[in-house]
Amino acid sequence: MEFALVLNPAGPEPEKAALAKADLLYIGDEFCEARLPTAARLRQAARRHPGKRLALLTPLLTQAGLGAAEAALSERLCEEVIVNDIGLLRRLAAVSGRRPRLTLGRVLVQSLQHSLRSPFFLAFLKRTAVNAFEADSAESCGYLPPGPDYRCHLYAPYIYLAHSRYCRLAGGFCSECRAACAGRAQPLESAVVKRMFVRGNSYLRVCPEETARASLAAGPRRVTRLVVNA
Repeated sequence: MEFALVLNPAGPEPEKAALAKADLLYIGDEFCEARLPTAARLRQAARRHPGKRLALLTPLLTQAGLGAAEAALSERLCEEVIVNDIGLLRRLAAVSGRRPRLTLGRVLVQSLQHSLRSPFFLAFLKRTAVNAFEADSAESCGYLPPGPDYRCHLYAPYIYLAHSRYCRLAGGFCSECRAACAGRAQPLESAVVKRMFVRGNSYLRVCPEETARASLAAGPRRVTRLVVNA
């Protein structure tokens, strides 16, 4: 079982123990284009964490964001891209020669849900060489196409509920990021969801790491990675 750690671009460094056991570091953000790293940021991460494998974590993107993601990948520092935008998936799949592995992110998986099992998407996934998917629970793996070739990565401790382009902490639709979401996710009172949190433009709930691990033990064997987004 692999262990991946999401590095918060604007937040504090993770604990040394978590870094030490991480097999893979996710650089970027799955919800906000403003937190997409540059090539310079990826170089900095590679220098700061020598020997660690890097993956680029990407959100839903505008046209400008598509170009920014491609620019970030230009130096080939990332061995994998977690994709939450169909346009980026098409572009990266069209790259000839050596390219990073492509994984469908949990935002896109939740958006498509059972459509992933349709003949159209089965053919599309084969053409784009996607063979891994990200999810919030072992039950979410039920959306994934059948067959032993498809792997699942499970998140903890924050489960994705929703997000928008409106940044609640910055107080509007921001053309320039002021890093209002730096640091940890903040608790939010809700009459519907227990233990709800907000980070920038995303809304989350808690699924402790130990619960996720128990879910892994009871879930499908194709779950191959635990992703911790602290």
